[in-house]
Amino acid sequence: MPPGTPNLKDQLKEAVDLIAHNEGKNALDILDAIIAEASKDKTTKPLVAEATVKKALAYLSLGDLQKAQELSEQALVVAKDALVINVEGEALRILSNICWKKGDYSKGLEAVNKALEIGKRTKSAELEGCAHLEKGTILNYTGESDSAEREFRDAVLLLDQAGNLKELSRAYNNFANTYMTMKKFEKAAEMFTRARKISERIGDEFQVALGSMNKAECLAEMGQFDEALKELEPVLPVFEKLDNIYGQMAATHTYGFIYGKMKDWTKAEQFMLKARRIAQKAGFLPAEAKIVIDMGRMFKWRGDKDKAMLYFEEAKTLLEKSGAKRELARLAEEMKEEI
Repeated sequence: MPPGTPNLKDQLKEAVDLIAHNEGKNALDILDAIIAEASKDKTTKPLVAEATVKKALAYLSLGDLQKAQELSEQALVVAKDALVINVEGEALRILSNICWKKGDYSKGLEAVNKALEIGKRTKSAELEGCAHLEKGTILNYTGESDSAEREFRDAVLLLDQAGNLKELSRAYNNFANTYMTMKKFEKAAEMFTRARKISERIGDEFQVALGSMNKAECLAEMGQFDEALKELEPVLPVFEKLDNIYGQMAATHTYGFIYGKMKDWTKAEQFMLKARRIAQKAGFLPAEAKIVIDMGRMFKWRGDKDKAMLYFEEAKTLLEKSGAKRELARLAEEMKEEI
């Protein structure tokens, strides 16, 4: 083993711990140093692959999809060359997550199916569980709620078995979204609460905030506006502190949605427009489409049918680019309802 390798592995563990604690920015310098040192010796290629995939994960945790995608694709090449199949599987899983956030569901499904195969082949409950989680999320977006539910159930079982509470919390969170799709808001709120409690056990600020934000949306759907705003109040400062772009966009959108439900049109429009700007800049296509739908809904609630239809048509164009059948079905329902 080349000199210094054990130390590099210790540094890699430190970087992984930082990412797990939502300190992706602090992990990047360590990972860059590991890649620079390990690249000097051909025998440490597996370490280069591992550090590269963790670097992709760090950027993903910060919501920088472009850099995360570049690095996950780079990690795939290095992992195949170094014959480290577990790293290849993790890179594919990360790539699938990036793809659904960008609205490229077919590419995301292709990547996650490969990751799932590797997880089964290597008997990695963690990788397999994460792959089921990503696949369930994609299937929910493409309108296959029953299949998504099966994937989420498998994800929960495997991630519980693997002891990965961070991803288990995320699995419950994304699972709850299937109930949101079916307008089973009480069931969804219950599951978001479960996700948050798991995150509280491990001190994961990001996932705690995510659970609160999603529960706030449920409460607003049920007309419990004061409770929704109280639930949402601590969320945005957490995402800002963690420099998480996706979270900032989502929390801003949720504020807009709640104020829209409350008929505070000025605040609703301000928050939704700000959320849309963030989504456009970061390339979050499905999220932008959802914001545009809610802007249309807001004008529909105001009784302005013409302006509502303009936003709905724009959202339809955005959604058709990605094949987001779930949101297209939701949009079609909104468009045919009378004002």
